[in-house]
Amino acid sequence: MRDALDETLANLRARWASSLFVFLAVLVLAFASMAMVVNEASSIASDQQDLFDRGGTGFIISDGDAGASLSAVRCEELNHVAGVASAGARGSLTPTVGGFPARLVTSGYVRSVHPGVDATAATVAGASIASAWHFVEGSGIRLSDGGVVSLDAVPAKSDRDPRVDGEVLVVAPASSMQASECVVISAISSRAGVEALATNWFAPQATSVSPLAPQLGAASGVHDRFMGRSSIAVLLATGGLAVLMLVGVWISRRSDFALYRLLGAKRGALTAGLLMECALLLWIPSLAGIGFAVAARPEFVSGPVFEAVTLAALQFVVMGCAALPLGVLLLLTKNPSGLIREGA
Repeated sequence: MRDALDETLANLRARWASSLFVFLAVLVLAFASMAMVVNEASSIASDQQDLFDRGGTGFIISDGDAGASLSAVRCEELNHVAGVASAGARGSLTPTVGGFPARLVTSGYVRSVHPGVDATAATVAGASIASAWHFVEGSGIRLSDGGVVSLDAVPAKSDRDPRVDGEVLVVAPASSMQASECVVISAISSRAGVEALATNWFAPQATSVSPLAPQLGAASGVHDRFMGRSSIAVLLATGGLAVLMLVGVWISRRSDFALYRLLGAKRGALTAGLLMECALLLWIPSLAGIGFAVAARPEFVSGPVFEAVTLAALQFVVMGCAALPLGVLLLLTKNPSGLIREGA
């Protein structure tokens, strides 16, 4: 193996210009294609997160019969389902002394429509009603049954369910109320599966499922963009070009390989030499270019972008593996005399 390495390095030094060209070209191709992957994947991931924040992955489960109610306990149990970010029950209005709308909800509903509110908040005033009634955190609200509750939070307008902006949400135990609706927010990549499960979640009770934010369109659209991003095609094209450049250099030296074989060199030793050239001229600059691209935008490489970059890096390196069998096929399976005539 040591002799094969020495011979490989000697061949590269003897043809340093073409070797350096291939090394730098592969490095640049890997950097450019991976930079495109990072930029495109981070842009799509940002759109996905924006869709999630605005309720694009949420939906409303309601009873199929007008006026019927759902089990609030059963609705809250959706919080334990894989792929569900949050779920909660929206109950009936409860009378107040001031006459403003106060609605009974479960804690999961507050998390679903106001994700930034503390999970322990028991009374939350929407932005519109707080402005109209001059509510602030700590304001006391008197219910018609004589009870007084204190406002725990007055968040900004909800991006997910604008109905809550004009209501005071009063958190109640799920076991003490019925739900007019069950609002579910799924994880970005799990909406289809969670929605299918939720359709039959209250069986045998018939329910209907509708988007929480229909104006945003289908959440799957952004996911489809991620799976069909154009940087995948660019990555395949640049990886293929890198392989062809290295194989082209080998073909230009076919008479050398033929001479080695006429002098008695074993195919195994020649294959080892090709493998080392693959490592030095293809895999090392590929990994270096990928590393430079990731290092240039480290703030974007997380979550789904990290997964996309890792997959792209593997695809690029695996494509480079195609150079070795091509080299063996073109240089080590033909008659050496014929290779010498071709290289003459």
